[in-house]
Amino acid sequence: MIMKKNSTMNVPRAKEQSGRQKATFKRYAGTMEHMRNDYEEKLDNQRASHEAAKRDSESNIQALRDTMERLRNDYEEKLDAERAAHDNSRREAESNVKALRETMDAVRSDYENNFGVKNNEK
Repeated sequence: MIMKKNSTMNVPRAKEQSGRQKATFKRYAGTMEHMRNDYEEKLDNQRASHEAAKRDSESNIQALRDTMERLRNDYEEKLDAERAAHDNSRREAESNVKALRETMDAVRSDYENNFGVKNNEK
């Protein structure tokens, strides 16, 4: 008996191949589902890690802003105190200069009155 390639005698073999293909497909589908689940879990973990890092960064930035504000306020207070001290020193120096001028004028006047000599006369 001569058989053709596409004869009906090969039907059981075709069904057997079809069953193996279905099993292989199911195995691949399961593997793909597992890979997709693993990938989604990895993405969820990365998103959570990113959000945690973002919150931490925002917290650090706020702490830095608070520190900078405190330092600026401390500097302004110190600068105001130094300005006040400088103003007091300047007023005291001006007062001392005025007192020295008055003393010099009084000495000059006493000298002129006691010795009868005018300023710039020899």
